[in-house]
Amino acid sequence: MENEGSQPPTTAMMAALKKTSKVVQEMARTCPPTDEGIRRRCTYCEMKGRFTCNGCVSARYCSRACQIRDWPIHRLLCGNLSEFNKTPCPSPDHVAAILFPAKEATPRFIWLEQFSEGDYLFPIIDCWLRPYARRANMIADMNALLEEAGHGRVGHGLLMIGAHEKPLPDAPVNASILALGKPDQMKTWFGNQIIVGRKPNETGTRGITLDHVNFRDFRHAVDLYQHHPLNLCVLNPERYPFPAVSGVINISSVWRG
Repeated sequence: MENEGSQPPTTAMMAALKKTSKVVQEMARTCPPTDEGIRRRCTYCEMKGRFTCNGCVSARYCSRACQIRDWPIHRLLCGNLSEFNKTPCPSPDHVAAILFPAKEATPRFIWLEQFSEGDYLFPIIDCWLRPYARRANMIADMNALLEEAGHGRVGHGLLMIGAHEKPLPDAPVNASILALGKPDQMKTWFGNQIIVGRKPNETGTRGITLDHVNFRDFRHAVDLYQHHPLNLCVLNPERYPFPAVSGVINISSVWRG
């Protein structure tokens, strides 16, 4: 597997990171501590993970029932992990992240590199967001979003990085995110999106200290995409933490943003 993340950040990305430095610093102050006990919980629920998937030998489950419920989503990355693991981690500065590519039907694991400039740390993301890197102005604190949405604790920090949610003239609709639902159910996302793990910065450092993601993080990301308030319906009522009622959508009368 080609290590696209081994290239230094471009001038455009350096400028974008400096522009968002205030947002990043606020996220750094609120980054939760790493809790491996939480990270080793069942991928689908909050119970202790007692066994792993036979396919990827990574996703943990408390029961066969949770594994079956998770399979429609887990299968999107289960086989990819085997291919991903064939490429060793390029360096101690690389971590596993998840890419939702705009022009592919399924997400995949990637090696994401952390670059430092003095005491400022940040991920090299422009090589994964091409050719839409100059539009990469969305850095979302997934921990805050998950808390607002009533989902469980993650066990470390998570970020969603990508292009703006609004339509862009040269960025296609993200096919791998739309595949998480059925036609006309989900809001549209544009360009590539990356799910990035993070941990609290060490004393004397600023920016984003990267951490590896796992399948539980992937499940949390899918929950946010499937339960976005601009979706036309609740895509997975079983995992939706708030009351939901059945209804009918007249697609021809709905504006699709």
